Amino acid sequence: MPGGSFVGALVSGILTDWLGRRRAIQVGSIIWCIGSAISCSSFSIGQLVVGRFINGLSVGILSAQVPVYVAELAQPSKRGTVVGAQQWAITWGILIMFYVSYGSSFLDGPSAWRLPWGLQMIPAVFLFFMVFIMPESPRWLAKHDRWEEAHEVLALVHAKGDRNDAFVQTELQEIRDMVEFERQNSDASYLDLFKPNMIYRTHIGMFTQIWSQLTGMNVMMLYIT
Repeated sequence: MPGGSFVGALVSGILTDWLGRRRAIQVGSIIWCIGSAISCSSFSIGQLVVGRFINGLSVGILSAQVPVYVAELAQPSKRGTVVGAQQWAITWGILIMFYVSYGSSFLDGPSAWRLPWGLQMIPAVFLFFMVFIMPESPRWLAKHDRWEEAHEVLALVHAKGDRNDAFVQTELQEIRDMVEFERQNSDASYLDLFKPNMIYRTHIGMFTQIWSQLTGMNVMMLYIT
């Protein structure tokens, strides 16, 4: 599953730039259901490995894009709160699945492990359909020169539809500045992350993630039940 997550995280940026935040999240939900269906119907270790790898693709896409999506919709003063709430919701999901797994341990036969892997499709189905009622990210719309739609989303989310609200105008201008900056620096590449003036920041970003995994927390979460 971590192998699939690695690949999913790498392609998530390309996918979301192409489809948009909402559709990328829905694609991740579909991939999750496919992987879960393969896992819970497994008749061999090989099929189980394939199912878990596909689950990992979904995790890589969603874990990279959902925080971006909720942050881009939230007001700057609330972005930390909503991203934190999203992580808190993940922890609740882990807790619920612990108890589902514990309850399933009292079942006899293959249903003891097929049931949890089947039930994990339910949140993905719920996410897929609920995203339909959410607006697209205004920043993604702006990057694709859909300025009227971006303006409309900002007004809807932050000012109850008032397009002339001061905060909406400020946020729209900030997005314009960001889009213009990105276009002026469109020749930047991943190699720039490893140049002397950026290597320290790259190092901090990479090793914060690496050490959060090397604490062993994921192993504990997966096997504690």
